[in-house]
Amino acid sequence: MKAHSLLSVIEVHHHTFAYGHTHALAEYLRERTSNFTFIQHPFEQKRTYPSTVELYISGKLARRIAAPSIRASQVLLFIKDLLLTTTFVLRLRRRAQLYVGADALNGLSGLFLRSLGFTRFVILFAIDYTPQRFSNKALNLLYQKLNLIVAHRCDLLWAVSERIRQAYLQVYGIRCPIVILPGGVKKPNVISNKKIKSNRLVFLGNLDQSKGLQLAIRALPKIKEQIPDTRLTVIGDGPYYNNLVKLVAELRIEDSVEFTGRVPNHQKVVDMLAQYDVGLAPYTPGAANISTYGFPLKIVEYLASGLPVIATNVPELAHKLPEMNAGIVIDHKVESMVNAVVHLLGDKSRLQFYKENAIRLGREYSWDKIFNQAIAQTIGILLHRKEIDASKA
Repeated sequence: MKAHSLLSVIEVHHHTFAYGHTHALAEYLRERTSNFTFIQHPFEQKRTYPSTVELYISGKLARRIAAPSIRASQVLLFIKDLLLTTTFVLRLRRRAQLYVGADALNGLSGLFLRSLGFTRFVILFAIDYTPQRFSNKALNLLYQKLNLIVAHRCDLLWAVSERIRQAYLQVYGIRCPIVILPGGVKKPNVISNKKIKSNRLVFLGNLDQSKGLQLAIRALPKIKEQIPDTRLTVIGDGPYYNNLVKLVAELRIEDSVEFTGRVPNHQKVVDMLAQYDVGLAPYTPGAANISTYGFPLKIVEYLASGLPVIATNVPELAHKLPEMNAGIVIDHKVESMVNAVVHLLGDKSRLQFYKENAIRLGREYSWDKIFNQAIAQTIGILLHRKEIDASKA
């Protein structure tokens, strides 16, 4: 199992169609495994989209199945996804050495498939964590209970941050090995010397209240008082979109804010980022914000594209920005956002200094490097466990 080409893997995740760890992992695995099964379930807000399974053999798509979409309560949708994962795998009749389930529900499916002999090892991929995932107390209790069950029965945990690793140790008392697998970029973006846009801010990501874009919008009129031609581009969509559009209208800054909507081609998104000056990550503080524990990809994508980052002190990665002079960490206050933007855009030599440092920091996060290390660690751990199990037989 030393060579990735000998591996057979099943990966299952829920997604909002925003590019993330699990999409990057799927791209990596389908090019490097003997056969790769990729199962995708849409989150509740995308329930009109079907769940799908794709089978890749030696990197080529061999089969694709889409299940009919249904409208139901959140609990019923989760049960549907649990059953569909098992049905997809049984229908394809493909066994795998590794099963990677992103979140506890998909990890639970892996445990069942392991009991049926369809996979040897189950990896729980913890891409996020929050003490209060749902406002509904019953749902939140179920979420915590599922995490506890899967954490105690999986063979390995992949955690995207040290904070998530600590949460699983302290909250769930996980006993299996843990591998840290942070976020990255496919390759550093090529930064053009020809500047396309000037005094341009950009926000990339899912539009929900916890991402804090409303703070940047409220700050924009005050920023424009000092730098009149400042513009903000928003790349993405989400449940808070209408609220943000309404706020822009109330502040009468429609001419200064552009909403592109979701851009399906992630490479196009990466190419777009290099056109801007500063990337924004103004997360709303609070333990309930999943970005407090997770690893937001937007930050490393900004950096790799040569954008200094203005971020609140919410994600674990934030502390590296001022350490490397690659960005500014602010309080979640309008005046802090205004001061940071003016500090960067108001001095072009300072902005260029920050851009060069952003590129240097961004080079530390490469998907190939991250996944190569994680797979090597994983195989080493599981092979060692297999030898121990054989010696006990």
